[in-house]
Amino acid sequence: MRLRSLLSALALAGGLIVAIAAPASAHPTLTVTASPTTVPAATTTTITISGTSNGNYSGARIDVSATGGTGGTTGTLPSFTSISSFSGGLTSATEVGSVDRLALPNLTNGQAFSYDLTVTVDSATAAGTFTSRAQFYTSGGSTTGAVNGPVITVTPAAPDLSAIKLSYGYKALTQTLNFNAWASNIGTGTATNVTLTKTVSPSGLLTSAIGAGCTGGADNETCPQSDVPAGGLLSTTFPRTVNLLALGNYTVTMTFATPGDTDPTNNSATWTCTVLTGLIVTCT
Repeated sequence: MRLRSLLSALALAGGLIVAIAAPASAHPTLTVTASPTTVPAATTTTITISGTSNGNYSGARIDVSATGGTGGTTGTLPSFTSISSFSGGLTSATEVGSVDRLALPNLTNGQAFSYDLTVTVDSATAAGTFTSRAQFYTSGGSTTGAVNGPVITVTPAAPDLSAIKLSYGYKALTQTLNFNAWASNIGTGTATNVTLTKTVSPSGLLTSAIGAGCTGGADNETCPQSDVPAGGLLSTTFPRTVNLLALGNYTVTMTFATPGDTDPTNNSATWTCTVLTGLIVTCT
């Protein structure tokens, strides 16, 4: 009897030891991706957190943060970005201290999930890099640590002037030719120190003097223009008097320029003009 009791006690003790040593269930393993990973300031990137639930969770959350920042992105994620949108079934996404907090819907064991968080980089953010990071928390605050995603590179906001060819007009009575074009800033930064260069080839079509504050000559004139904010529009007119003896074909070009333009190839508007007589001038 005493031996049986001793064996029972040992078995109970052994069971107790096994129960204590059993590992707790791990939280879902997260995968973090981002697109794009090179982001001009004032534009967006989408951070995607995906995985498969290994249990039933209610009231869980994922905190998204930035780590290893350099340059203009050395602060917390909310310090240089703002939340634009979220999707994938998330119930909310809010800035809380140093993180963007994603409130998750109820998860069941084996359920695959994928959540998108889109953030806009502040327009004044200087160049820098940071590593995206996500961390899963249960409703009780339990977590197994953060998972790093890709390095995201932020570039400064930059302008992109795009010329829009509008119209031309010719007044035979005064031999006045007018060309009209817009410059649309389709970039992310303000276009400063903008210039407009007006060229005519070959020379001899126009006779009037250049405008005030401009440089060059009647066939190659460069004039300063006002700044154009991102999304803004600059309206310009190129008026000139036609030389009555200038018969033939001519090319007229209006080219806008600004420092740091991300795509100078779309900065010009061009017309091809034919002068038949002093009364007949056509341009296309």
